Amino acid sequence: MMEMEKQVDWVRSEKDEKVAKLSADKKALHERLNDAESQLSMVKARKREELKKLTKEKNTLADRLKNAETSRKRFDDELKRYAAETLTREEIQKSLENEVRRLTQTVGQTEGEKKEKEEQVARCEAYIDGMESKLQVCQQYIRTLEASLQDEMARHAPLYGVGVETFSLDELEALANIHEQSLRQIHAIRQRKGSSHLLGGTSLAHIPGLFSSSPSVAAGLPSSLIPTSPIAPQ
Repeated sequence: MMEMEKQVDWVRSEKDEKVAKLSADKKALHERLNDAESQLSMVKARKREELKKLTKEKNTLADRLKNAETSRKRFDDELKRYAAETLTREEIQKSLENEVRRLTQTVGQTEGEKKEKEEQVARCEAYIDGMESKLQVCQQYIRTLEASLQDEMARHAPLYGVGVETFSLDELEALANIHEQSLRQIHAIRQRKGSSHLLGGTSLAHIPGLFSSSPSVAAGLPSSLIPTSPIAPQ
């Protein structure tokens, strides 16, 4: 019995040791479990923070991607618009170049026409200058003719009985001799030609230039009564 009790005590002590050991292990495990749970909580918290951070970064990246897509779309639109504007600009530039060439050709033609018109104007001006010179010469000639005509009228006036009241007796006598000589010559000519028309002294006085055709008729007339011919222009 004592031996059995000793064995039972030994088993009990061994069991107590195992229980104490198990309790210690349990306590250690519990502490380790608590540490693990604490670490797990910390890990979970850190994971949650990292997840939040990653979510935030994901949202940021999504926003940046969305903005990048928008920017790319806007860039594509700008590129298309720029390509369209470039094409339009090239068409406008080509049209402007064609217009410039057309205007240059028109300007060249206009310059040629202007030069031709200037030459025509110069010829017209030269012609006008020549006509003005001729007009001046003609006007001078007309004035000379008018002066000569006045002088001739003044010279021939006494032959028609105009202004004879201012003559002296000698001049009147000379004028009467001229008329008498002319009448005798006319009668002689009429008798030679057998004319039946009788000429009177009154009708002969109104025949222009009749008494100035022959130099012999003016014999005995004062020098102021002798007609002269006008001088023609050069």
